[in-house]
Order: sequence, then structure tokens, then C-alpha cells
Amino acid sequence: MSKIKKITGMPLFLPVFCMLLVMFVNVIYDAANGNFAFNFFTVSLRNGVLYGRLIDILNRGSEIAILAIGMTLVVSASAGTDISVYDLNGVKVYHTRAAGETLTLDLGAVHPGIMVVRIGGRSVKIIKK
Repeated sequence: MSKIKKITGMPLFLPVFCMLLVMFVNVIYDAANGNFAFNFFTVSLRNGVLYGRLIDILNRGSEIAILAIGMTLVVSASAGTDISVYDLNGVKVYHTRAAGETLTLDLGAVHPGIMVVRIGGRSVKIIKK
């Protein structure tokens, strides 16, 4: 029993378990609909851009993964893009404007809680503990 607790207590256990569960459900879903069972893992290249379910997960989940590792948010934005952090009351607690392609936001001085990061027209919810 202590081996199970040791494994489930590891920081990456839950993310890896959830990813494997998503993959398993998608394989079953594709097989049940008569599609190629491993369609979930298909990646294609069209006009120099990668497409596929795994690419979508990596693209949309990368910001959250970085936040889960630490409270430094790294964003890729074109110069002049507004980046703002709001608390649940709608109060802006952090604001900057991107000067280049990659920007690192140090949210260490921001109080713990649920916040919304707006990057241009896109929003990401974060939880700072």
C-alpha cells in the first residue's frame, strides 16, 4: 500500500494519469464510431502548420502547464499586445505591454487567489496559491 501512496503522491502523477485517461477515452470513442482506433494520435502537416488532437492539447495546455510548475507565466505575443491580470472582482492587479515575442510575467507579488489573464483577446484562468 505504501508504494501506491508513494506513486500517487508524486507531483506529476495526476497530470500523467489524466492525460492517459483522455487518450484511452479517445481511443475507445474512435473505435466505437468506426474510425481508426488511434486517430487521437494522428498529426498532419498542412501549409507548414501541424494539426491534430495532440497538437491542440499541447497548444492550449502549455500555458497552464507552465503555471502549474511555478507562478511565472511565459507568453508568446507580438509587440504591442496588452497583457493584464485581473482578480475575481475585476480589479486589474498587473498590466504590461509585450515588447517582443516572448515575455515572462513574474506574478510573485500578486496576492493568492483565482485570476484571469487577458492576452490580447484571449483569456486564461489561473489559480495562485
